[in-house]
Formats: sequence, structure tokens, C-alpha cells
Amino acid sequence: NDRQSEMDRCDSHRVSKLVLMDREFYHKKEWFEEMCEILFKIKERQTTIRLEVFLGFVHFISCFYCLAVVPAQLSAAGYNRSNTVVAIAICSGVGSIFCGIFANLPFVLAPPTVVSIFLSVFLQQYNYGPAQGNIAVIISGISLLLFWYRPFGVFIGRLIPLPIQVGTAIGIGLLTTLAGCTEISLVVKGSYNVLKMGVITPQVCISFFGVFLICVAINYHIKGSFCLGIIVSSLIWWTYSNSFPDSIVSMPYVDTFTTAVDKNSEIPLLTADLIFLYLLYLNGIVTTLSKGAGLNREDNSLPRGRWIFVMCGLLTMLSGFISSAPILVSPESSASIKAGAKTGLSTVVCGFFFLLSLFFSPLLENVPSAGSSPVLIMIGVILFQNVSRLDWKNTNDAAPAFIILFFIPFTYSIIQGVVIGYIVYLTINLFSGDLFDNSRELLKEYVPWFDGVFERVLLTLPVISKQHQLSMIHKQQEQDSQTIADPP
Repeated sequence: NDRQSEMDRCDSHRVSKLVLMDREFYHKKEWFEEMCEILFKIKERQTTIRLEVFLGFVHFISCFYCLAVVPAQLSAAGYNRSNTVVAIAICSGVGSIFCGIFANLPFVLAPPTVVSIFLSVFLQQYNYGPAQGNIAVIISGISLLLFWYRPFGVFIGRLIPLPIQVGTAIGIGLLTTLAGCTEISLVVKGSYNVLKMGVITPQVCISFFGVFLICVAINYHIKGSFCLGIIVSSLIWWTYSNSFPDSIVSMPYVDTFTTAVDKNSEIPLLTADLIFLYLLYLNGIVTTLSKGAGLNREDNSLPRGRWIFVMCGLLTMLSGFISSAPILVSPESSASIKAGAKTGLSTVVCGFFFLLSLFFSPLLENVPSAGSSPVLIMIGVILFQNVSRLDWKNTNDAAPAFIILFFIPFTYSIIQGVVIGYIVYLTINLFSGDLFDNSRELLKEYVPWFDGVFERVLLTLPVISKQHQLSMIHKQQEQDSQTIADPP
């Protein structure tokens, strides 16, 4: 019934959109208010145009840091920093506007820092450049379109259990913090150990001043705390080193990628890694943001939620074509959502601000490491909060999660840590009986006819199924009680 009513509303919404095609509509005195109501359902979601426009600006200052941090990370892998700034501004601006208009969701589309760091690190490990990275980004964007079919996306999401999610999130957070510390040489390669602490330089002091500033801003719920940390730390460093940018504004220019790629490259592995990160990232962040905005249906699904995968897939493909990072839902959208953003109007406003930042690429490409590293360190702090989602006293869940969060930062490889974690998780759950029980529940939901076959398999392996063990114990107890009640 909920879905049927949603379909009826969509039909009436399509009819009302036809009014926007009439020229006489724009001769009305309050045409803008009526247009916003038709496109964004302002009154239905109990908000106002003025509030949504203001929260669109809050969206931008909360996500602004990606224009400085992501190009700095990708430049280490050979990406042109100026080109990346312009490409991110284009993709984030266009993506946010489209997401606001077509999906009517307060979700900003921008490149996640953790995914960009992984892309940069992978390319550096295999001595690759932007050409290989761009092809992997384009292919992964095409693959992301497959998850437009909601049951398929839900099924794949259920194959990623909570310990794998938590371990990966914390491991990526540690990897991000390590990247921020190595960027300012606070952590360096050791002679007799893997890593050691570097020298405390003015750059390190300025960076940690930025960290403290971001922490205080978050504590007082100041919007755009990451943006504030970047601006203040960069200004201090530019003043100290007398290295202010030569120019602030210029005409934007973006280049496309080349296709000169070695046939024996590791592009399939990189593509698989990126797709796994997309699923892990989107399944978690979209659910969290939609609950915060109060947009979920009774079955916890999100109206027009499939458009998220479509938009992210298309914009990620565009990003690969113009040599940039994957475009997904930005977690910083939560700042405006907590303040009351409920419609796509706020996202559209944020998209226009992203497009306006196209002309400030000379300023953004010269953000120093002292300005970007505080953000990387604080992202690790925020991702480490996932530790509370898991019961660490339960060894079945704690062991695989710890293995993953340990291996990711020390091997600089997300996929290696996840693979080892999956092996540990499956092995433990195989002998504890949870693996067969969980598999049976999953198959019963998606392949009902297979339940009878699965039952026969369990009967041949009575020691493995926990439910079968419990049923056997219950039957034995009944036989024992019957024997005591009716002695021979």
C-alpha cells in the first residue's frame, strides 16, 4: 500500500511537471514558489524555500574541503592538480543539481576522500598513472549502474556482514590518518622498524593546530568545521613560508584522459576494489542520511533511492573521462540534514556553488599539506567511531573485524585486508554453525525452492548447523523427560 501510494504521488507529480513546460506559467507573480513546490514538494516535507537555500550553502561549506584535499592526494599518483580541481567542481556541481532535481534528496554528490586515497595509493603501489586510474573509474561507474535494480543491490549488501563493514571502515580511517601524517612527515619509514615518528617541524605544528581547531568547531556544532580548518591552517602556512598563490581566479579548463594502458595491468583488480568500496560506502551512508532526514518508507526503503546509484554511476563515468576521482554521496551532507534539509533544493543550491568554484582553481590547487592533512587525520577519527557498532566481546565478530582493521593500514591495501577478514569470518562461522544458518535464511528469502535441498544437506552435516544441534538437544531432553515420567 505504501508503494502504491508512492506510485500515485509520482504519477500526479509527472502531471504537475508538465505545467512547467507552459510559458504562461512564468508570467505568474509567484511562479518561483510554485515551481519549487512542484519540483521539491516543499510543503509536503514541512520545510521552507528560505531554509533550504540557506542549508544548501551549509552543504557547500561542509563539502568544500574535497576541492582541496582530493586533488592533493591524486597528484601523488600523477594527476594534474589543477585539472582535478576543475573536474571535481564540474562533476560535483552537475551531480548535485541532477540529484536534487530528479531524486529530490538532500544528498550532495562529491568524491569521498577515503576512496580517492585508496585510488592514489593503489596506483602508486603498482607504479601506474592517471590512464589506468581513469579506465578503472569508468568501468566501476558502469558497474554501479547495475545496482539501480534494488533487489540486486540489497542482495549484494547482505553479503557484506557487519564485522566486515566495521573492520573495513575503521581500517580505512586508520589508512587515511596515516596518509595525513606521512604527508607532513610526522610518520616516516624507519631503519629498524616499519615506521617511526618524524621531526616536529613548523608544518607539523600548524597541521595539529588545524586538528585542534576542527575538534573545537565540531564540539560547538559549527557548520563547515573541515572548511574552517583548511582555511586557517593554509593562511598560517602561507604567511609563515611567504608562499601565497600568485593568482586566485582563472578561466577553468579540463582535459580528457588517454587510453595508453599496458595490457598486463592490474585494472580488473582495481575495478573490483572500487566496486566493493562503493557498495560498502553507499549502503551505509545512504541509510544513515535517509534516516536522519526522515525520508524512509515503512519498509526502510528510500523514495527514489535507485536514482542514487544511477547518478553516482553516471557521474563517476564522467569523472573518469575528465581524469578525476569517483563521485559518490558525500557524508558531509549530514551537517545540513541535521539542521533540517529535507528536499533536493538544498542540493541544487550546493551544486551551483560547486560550479562557481570552477573559477577559483588557482587558489584551491595551492592548498598546502599543512592545510589538507588536518582533514585527513580528522576523517580517521570520525571513521573510528564505527567501533561502537560491534560487540567486541563476541569473538566470532571481533576477530575478523580486528584482522581487517589491522591489515589495511599496515599493508596499504584494502582488498587484502578484506579478503583475509572474509576467510577468518567464514572459517569461524563454519565451525560455530552460524554460516549454514545464515545461508539458509538468505536462500529461503531469494530462492525458496532451494530450502528443501538445503535441509537435506544439513541432515548429512548435523554437527555444523546450530539450529539442528539445538533441535537434537531439545529432542533428547524430551526423550529423557519421557523416560523419567514413564519408567520401565
